[in-house]
Parts: sequence; structure tokens; C-alpha cells
Amino acid sequence: MLKQSVNMIFNVLIANFLLILIESIRNKRNQKKFSVQELLFNLLMIFFLFPLLGSLIYIGNSEYIKVKDKIDVAMEQAHNKIYIGLTTNIQKYSNQLQNSKLGLQNASALYNDENVMQTKRSHRFCSKVYGV
Repeated sequence: MLKQSVNMIFNVLIANFLLILIESIRNKRNQKKFSVQELLFNLLMIFFLFPLLGSLIYIGNSEYIKVKDKIDVAMEQAHNKIYIGLTTNIQKYSNQLQNSKLGLQNASALYNDENVMQTKRSHRFCSKVYGV
């Protein structure tokens, strides 16, 4: 938006300056002098608008850098937060899986021990009953 308005002002200034020059060249034959007031106005506008435009560009660039730095910091913080959250969850679920694995191993060992004991009892019972 600012670029369009500054561009418009410069275009009007350049067109006005060219009109004064063309009129002065045309009127040179008639020896009619151009208006010094118009020339001074255009020169004043040139010397006012160029530094203004330069300062606007400088301020805009510094603001752009500040905003970019803020975005970079926010992105880094979000990245770290997500990374820590994911790492914590992975460790938590890994520990849960490890505990589940140990529980299943213990249950399997108990089941196997009980099966062995049941088999021994069955064998003793059959030996007593059938005399084998």
C-alpha cells in the first residue's frame, strides 16, 4: 500500500518536472521564462521525498528483520516443546512396553511352572491309580 502511494507521488513529481522543462524549452523561443516557484517546489519535493523514501526503506527493513527474528525464536521454542513432548511420550511408552514385556515373561514362567507341577501331579495320580 505504501509502495503504491510513494510511487504515485514520484510519478506526479517527475511528470510535473518534465512539464516545466518542456514548457521552458518551448517558451525559450518566445523568451517567456518559466516559473521559479514551480521549479523550487519540484526541487524541494525531490529533496524531501528521496530522504523520506530512504528512511522508510531503512525502517521497513529493520522492522522486517525484527519480525523475522521473533518468528525464528517462536519456531525454535515450538520445535523444542514438541521435541521434548515427543521424547517424553516415547520414553513413557517404551517403559510401559518394557514393563508389559516383563509382566508377560513372569506370567509365562508362572504358567509353565504351574503346568509342570500339574503334569507331575497328574503323573503321580496316574501312577497311584493305575500302578504304572
